[in-house]
Amino acid sequence: MPIRFEGSTVYCQGECMVEDALPLLEFLRTHEGVRIDMGDCTYAHTAVLQALAAAAKEVKLPASPEMARWVGAVMGAICV
Repeated sequence: MPIRFEGSTVYCQGECMVEDALPLLEFLRTHEGVRIDMGDCTYAHTAVLQALAAAAKEVKLPASPEMARWVGAVMGAICV
């Protein structure tokens, strides 16, 4: 499963597809103080990034420099 929920942390791993966006958004809407770890993410559909951007949560950037630039551009100053 590319998106895994553990306590108050969401792990995005591998390829996060469009069908992962709705469960992610629902989790973000119903939980406070959520951290997003995209360290192992190799692809994120724009719907997943939109859910993250709408929730304005703290996001750990992907390890891949290309993915980190893309996610960073969408997320802006809230990336760590």
